[in-house]
Amino acid sequence: MSSESIRNLLAFLLIVGSIDVVGAQCAAAPGATEIEVEGFVADIFCLKRGTSLDKNLNMFLYPENHTLHCLVEVGVCVESGYAIMKEPAQGESEYGVSYALDDSANAEVVTAGLNKIKASSAAQQGFIGKFKGYPSSDMKGDYPILQCASLVSMQSQRDASTKADEFSIAIVAGIVAGCTVVIGIIMFLTLNKCNK
Repeated sequence: MSSESIRNLLAFLLIVGSIDVVGAQCAAAPGATEIEVEGFVADIFCLKRGTSLDKNLNMFLYPENHTLHCLVEVGVCVESGYAIMKEPAQGESEYGVSYALDDSANAEVVTAGLNKIKASSAAQQGFIGKFKGYPSSDMKGDYPILQCASLVSMQSQRDASTKADEFSIAIVAGIVAGCTVVIGIIMFLTLNKCNK
């Protein structure tokens, strides 16, 4: 399914009311406390498979390799909805799932993801999302739903690593420049000794 088809599907669902994003009333349990959850965003289809559809890698070991294309442009993945993954427990190697997202947050993920694709021609993977919402006892398959969820921020692993890479490059450039100065001083001192 193309990104244009997905946009059309979302527009249709919004119009007929299957996903009431605009003006939605929050159905959080009385007395529920709003929380903020951050983690890799994964589609439920790939989680149920256990492997990403696009790269066939274990979703619970390598969520950072799940591509944005798979996440928001593949129909079966979009239609399944999304979940927020949590870091492995201490001493463990597998990620878990914190919450499944509700319909309004699912629509926000698709919109943010498609906008990221438009903004960059580079392949993007490893999407980390931060969401606010209310924990619920309602389930979507095996996962509790984060009710009244809203997307606070979303960035790719590449966005975060690019910033770190730029910083690392600056440090290396500084070290090289420093070494060049030191070598120049040594050469100068050596030449002066030879000329005496």
